[in-house]
Amino acid sequence: MLQVKSEFHIKKSYFIYWKLQLHQIIVNRDIEKAKLQSIELVKKEYNAKQFYETSLVKRCFSNWQRNIQMQKTTRDQLERESLRHGKEIEFLNNLEIFLSNNEMKTFTGNDNNDETVHSGSCKCLNDKKPQKLKTTSSDQLNLKSMNSFDSVINLKPDNFSVDHSKSNGKMNHKVLTQSNSMKSYLNQTILHQRNIITAQNQQIHELKTAHLYSEWLLEVRTRELTKKILQNTVTKNNETDKTSESAEPLTRIGNDANVHDHSLMTLILAEHYYKPEMEERAAERARRHALQEERRRENEQKKKEELAKQLEEEAYRIKQEKKMLIIAQKEKRIREEELRQQKELRLAHQRELNTKVTIHRNISCLRYYGFKPWMKYVTRQHELVEMMQCYHNKVVMRNVFHTWLLVVQIKYEQEDKFVQHHYNLFLMKKIISALRKACNVSKEKEVYAYTWYCQQLLYRSFTLWIQYITELCIRQLQQDEIAVEHYKRHLLDVHFKVWTHFPCIQRNQREREYRREQFRKCLLDIIPDFNPPKYDDNETD
Repeated sequence: MLQVKSEFHIKKSYFIYWKLQLHQIIVNRDIEKAKLQSIELVKKEYNAKQFYETSLVKRCFSNWQRNIQMQKTTRDQLERESLRHGKEIEFLNNLEIFLSNNEMKTFTGNDNNDETVHSGSCKCLNDKKPQKLKTTSSDQLNLKSMNSFDSVINLKPDNFSVDHSKSNGKMNHKVLTQSNSMKSYLNQTILHQRNIITAQNQQIHELKTAHLYSEWLLEVRTRELTKKILQNTVTKNNETDKTSESAEPLTRIGNDANVHDHSLMTLILAEHYYKPEMEERAAERARRHALQEERRRENEQKKKEELAKQLEEEAYRIKQEKKMLIIAQKEKRIREEELRQQKELRLAHQRELNTKVTIHRNISCLRYYGFKPWMKYVTRQHELVEMMQCYHNKVVMRNVFHTWLLVVQIKYEQEDKFVQHHYNLFLMKKIISALRKACNVSKEKEVYAYTWYCQQLLYRSFTLWIQYITELCIRQLQQDEIAVEHYKRHLLDVHFKVWTHFPCIQRNQREREYRREQFRKCLLDIIPDFNPPKYDDNETD
């Protein structure tokens, strides 16, 4: 009992120790998982920081690109404005040259050339071409009016009113042509829509015909199924009747043959002996026939009920399909009406917009190509008339006036050249300063980027070094833990071996003592006065 208790206590202690070791291993694993999670969190934070920094760099780069595009667009606009300004200056110079050339000529001229000038003004009203064509048309008008300058003096407001009415007539004609073209386009769209509607109606008619054809086929199939079922039932009943009746003639034919072969005595004996058996058989046949008829009737009733259910289901399905078709047709009609209304509203809105656009265009054309040039032309002509009257009154001052005009022209040319040269120098200085600023900014950005890159490299190397050291420490700790566990297991093995060897030693000692006692008893039996010496256990060992 003591040995059992000691063994139980030893096992219990080992079991508790094993539990503690398992608990410690689980705790160590949880600690390792927590460490790994912390390392992953640090990595994720680092990746998030990198992503945020890259996104900032991308945003800065995109803003820089946008600024460059805006600068390019502003430069293009400035260049266009400068070109337009230059063209305007050239146009004014050409007008001044034209006026100077006309002043050199005499007043003898044909009055028939007045219509060319007014036709030119009318053309300006309805001109829709780009600026290049406008410049060419203005040059042609200048060339035509070189010979008709003398006739400009004799112009009257009646002529201007007539030409303006002509220009209005031309504008109305163009508006009518545009409206006719729009009408033709609208007619084409209406025809296209009608064709689409007719195609949709044809599709609906085809679907209806297909649905009617499917219903007709279903009815035909149901009729054929009912006919087949009835034929099968009739054939089965006939077969059962034939099988029941076929047994009776065979017996009867055999009996008749025997009757003809044998004598009348055999007939009487057969009738006397086999009559009750025949009656029993006939009763059994009648009972079987009645049962078969009842079963047949029950089967027919079941089949009829199933057919009725199938027909009801088919009728319900056909009704549901018809309802769905009607609902789909209604929805389609509603959609078509909504689409038609939307198209009508769009067309009305488009017409309103077209009318507004035409009105605005006519007003703008009249303003910029009719009224303003006409007013400028009238004012200029009044000035020229006054100048020519003074010239007519002072013919003596002709040469002086010519010289004065030449001097003024030369002066204007010199001033224009000086202004253009100064403007070009100013633009060059501005461009050079902008380029310098851009270069300085780019250099600063490069320096900042290089420093930031170096810092990032240092930060990455430092983080990698820290990760490497942490991994080495973790590995060393793991190796130490493994060594401790190995040492503990080795001690357990040694103690277990000693513990297993100790009972064998005790058993051997007990056997040895038992043998000694037996030997002593034998000696006492043989030699009663025998006193053996007492030896210690250590000496005997």
